[in-house]
Amino acid sequence: MIRIGLIGIGFMGMTHFAAAKHLKGGKVTAIMSRDPKKQAGDWSGIQGNFGPPGEKNTNLKGVKIYADIKALLDDAEIDLVDICLPTQQHEAVVLEALRADKHVMVEKPLAITSKSADRMLKVAHERQRTLLVGHVLPYFAEFAFVAQAVQSGKYGKLLSAHFKRIIAPPEWSSDMAMMENNGGYGIDLHIHDNHFIRMICGQPQAVTTVGIMQQQTVAQAQTVYHYGVDGPGISCISGGLAAKGL
Repeated sequence: MIRIGLIGIGFMGMTHFAAAKHLKGGKVTAIMSRDPKKQAGDWSGIQGNFGPPGEKNTNLKGVKIYADIKALLDDAEIDLVDICLPTQQHEAVVLEALRADKHVMVEKPLAITSKSADRMLKVAHERQRTLLVGHVLPYFAEFAFVAQAVQSGKYGKLLSAHFKRIIAPPEWSSDMAMMENNGGYGIDLHIHDNHFIRMICGQPQAVTTVGIMQQQTVAQAQTVYHYGVDGPGISCISGGLAAKGL
């Protein structure tokens, strides 16, 4: 049984906690939050862009509660650390966890810059620890079908594809719109598409991206992936410019 320590109880932390209840080989045995209400199980102030809001009486029976990251990392009974903190905090906590000899799962995007990502990968290799980024698309049935079809060539060779991801502005989170934290919600969403496209098509020779700015943040990104004259021809549009649903 893999014993999981969950760091950060916001929308994604709550989502990971709920999902972990269905794991057969793992269990959340500790959480870390600096918020006394969340430590006591009152997660009613948490909301996101899908799923129900947080509960007032979250069942934390048998779960250790930490108010400090280092205290959780010092717990020898934790095998894997699940980091659900804002993107700008990822590097420092990931490096601290790896150096504490914990395996790490961290929410996407891994980092704001490639240099930051490279530093985390370097330490993961040095410490021989797993570093997994929470890219979920390959695990959705529809995307898994597409990936298998492309990679197997069951229906022929992929010649061209256009991907589109458009949602309403994520007004539920002020952090999503902060350029310095995650590049803006257009980039935060587009990272999903970049990951999936690279997985099914391989590493492109180059990419060309045009970003649409709103309120000093990237609200939408349009990308062309260059795979050479033999293709495939791949493009994608992603962002949060759509009208709100009813």
